[in-house]
Amino acid sequence: GVDVTSSGDVVATGFFSGTVDFDPGAGVQNQASMGGTDAFVLRLSAAAGNLVWVRHTGGSGSDRGEDVDVTPAGNITTTGSFSGTVDFNPGGGIDDLNSSGSTDGFIQQLTSTGSYRWAQSFGSAASTDRGNDVTSDAASNVFVTGVSNNDIWVRRLDANGGTTWTRTFGGTATDIGESIDVAADGSILVSGSFRATVNFGSGNKV
Repeated sequence: GVDVTSSGDVVATGFFSGTVDFDPGAGVQNQASMGGTDAFVLRLSAAAGNLVWVRHTGGSGSDRGEDVDVTPAGNITTTGSFSGTVDFNPGGGIDDLNSSGSTDGFIQQLTSTGSYRWAQSFGSAASTDRGNDVTSDAASNVFVTGVSNNDIWVRRLDANGGTTWTRTFGGTATDIGESIDVAADGSILVSGSFRATVNFGSGNKV
């Protein structure tokens, strides 16, 4: 995932394994994964694409960053998936989250300078769960969609990471939220996929 700040800097997230030099210039900024894959988020300058900072989080399993959003307040929110126990505070402090199943979804927010603000996880013991897309509104509230317990999953969080509400839509098959946005009137738009029959709140869709 990729987004831009108000000053035009580029912010990106994804995942890597082994040791990677995240400085695209002559400098060296090596990061080493702690397991199969780790999630990363980095910031590059608008003027020349120079590395401003990079952070990564991971444990002994597979951890992935899927999407990133810069809020109007300038904070940087990522979402993706992780397994096992992961410390989501990249600044030396500890904020461990533990996955309920093989893979859980996460939502993590950093400041504009890459300092840790907060993190949340979501998931169930019986399924693979993942955050796929994240956005924010004018008040820096955060909205995330993905898949949890094989259902389309949508959550709204306030600017400090507190959950305001969570909605799920699903049937007997695997249904996935892929993309999310906020309309000018504050409505939440979600796109994704479903199979068989799902009640989206206004009757069944087949």
